[in-house]
Amino acid sequence: MCARISGIALLLLLFACSSPTGHDAKDEIRSRNTDLERAFVANKPLALAAIYHENACMIPQEWRVACGKAEIEDYWTRISEPVDWKLDVILVSKNENELYQSAYYQELELKPRHWSEVDIELPDSVETMYELGHSALSYRLEDGTLHEGHVDFILVWIKIDGEWEIFVDTYV
Repeated sequence: MCARISGIALLLLLFACSSPTGHDAKDEIRSRNTDLERAFVANKPLALAAIYHENACMIPQEWRVACGKAEIEDYWTRISEPVDWKLDVILVSKNENELYQSAYYQELELKPRHWSEVDIELPDSVETMYELGHSALSYRLEDGTLHEGHVDFILVWIKIDGEWEIFVDTYV
């Protein structure tokens, strides 16, 4: 009887140690998305841009690619009256192909451009995660008109010094 109880206790201990604690990479990235939303709504564009890697690139469908901290800061500081931002995380994975195989991605009429199309190479030897999501962002234009934008995106996150940073932000 004691051996059976010990075996059950050991299994429970192993299960407790191996189950997610809520602080795995996917949860950390979801938390970073919340940081992005909060920085935008608080009108802190430099805090928002700080979540991007110093060599990050933003790849819009039809506009010029913006790379580097200065260009990303410029992008976000141009929005002077933010209203709201909701980031819906559809999928986070270590496997890039999992995003493309998802039903959500397959149903997109327009798909975000791949970074290889604009000669961006991902850094080697760093932990990398891929995120597929939808963004609903609103802000006021100079004349007070409310502008609302909806895009589907892929973010490539890399872990630097224990912190997840956006390396690629491609959206349509």
